[in-house]
Amino acid sequence: VGQNRAVLFGGAVSDNGRFVITNDAYLYDLQNKKWKKINNAKGEVPAERAAHASTAISNTELAVHGGASGQQGLLKDDLYILDIKNPLE
Repeated sequence: VGQNRAVLFGGAVSDNGRFVITNDAYLYDLQNKKWKKINNAKGEVPAERAAHASTAISNTELAVHGGASGQQGLLKDDLYILDIKNPLE
């Protein structure tokens, strides 16, 4: 999102041969080449998911849609708009 940053939301991480699905969000600073976890979520946070779609709507908003939760299978056609204007404040 924007010219100097990227956002990664959710996905599956491997832990000793098994996968854990998360709803973690990370911000990548393209100039400094550093990742930071976004910990200040407010409002309704999307459930853990992998195999979802996301896209930047603007320099300050990320849309997250659908995916799979692992335990519950495919998620409904839910859509979240994440406000990432000041993600590390």
